[in-house]
Amino acid sequence: MRSIKRELMINIIVSLASICVVILFQNAWNKWFVPSYKEFLYEDVDISGKWEANLKYRSGDENRIEYNFTQTGHNITGYAYSLDGSNKGQKWEFEGDFFNLIAAVTYSSEGDRHLDRGSASLQLTENGNKLVGHIIYYENKSNSLWSVVAELTRSSGK
Repeated sequence: MRSIKRELMINIIVSLASICVVILFQNAWNKWFVPSYKEFLYEDVDISGKWEANLKYRSGDENRIEYNFTQTGHNITGYAYSLDGSNKGQKWEFEGDFFNLIAAVTYSSEGDRHLDRGSASLQLTENGNKLVGHIIYYENKSNSLWSVVAELTRSSGK
């Protein structure tokens, strides 16, 4: 009886150790190898750097916004910062993908005071100097989703 308990405990410990090794390997694979491999294979346009847009909303408000993209393979991340207008000083974080000249991102406000969140689909045009498309956002007064035409222009330098 004693040897059965001992064997059972050894099997349980070995099983748990195996599970831990598999989980650690899977996390390392997804965190380091897959992004490095995607970056190695990536042969598309790089949209990293600063972009600017002057957004004109239905309400009549205008905001000049600076976008800062970081691209690793097809993944894009970054932030946007309002330079003037009613949202001056507000910052948004975004993440998404860039495939076949189309950037698809979701964004949310940074900080606790703003609840902005939405999405954008932008197409790279004019030989890589403009991203053109729509940004979807929540409009408080009408309690609905609206879109604004966005034309981001690449700033000089990265």
